Amino acid sequence: MQVLADEAGLDVAVVELFTESLSEAGGDADTYLTMMRSNTERITTGLSP
Repeated sequence: MQVLADEAGLDVAVVELFTESLSEAGGDADTYLTMMRSNTERITTGLSP
């Protein structure tokens, strides 16, 4: 991804998503539903100008 961004002359931000496991209780991904909501919010924020 970084090589393509460099060749296109673009800045790319890598946004970490929750994968493989949930967070601790009270975290941003303590249930499957909160994990999906958190990931969706991070993706949409990352794609917004």
